[in-house]
Amino acid sequence: MVKKRAKKKEMGAMKIFTGVIIAATIVALAYALYRLFRSPKARDFLKTQFEENKELISELIANASFK
Repeated sequence: MVKKRAKKKEMGAMKIFTGVIIAATIVALAYALYRLFRSPKARDFLKTQFEENKELISELIANASFK
């Protein structure tokens, strides 16, 4: 009986630990993207890429089939 409880506590701790790791990864990725899009060089690069590929993007959106 005692061993079962210990195992359940251990599993609960593992789930919490895994959740914390996943949350930290998501926050780190969000922060990296935020920093990337704040830099003027990256913003200019993305703007030129969008201008060059505007027709292709609109064509892809028009042909997309959402199921």
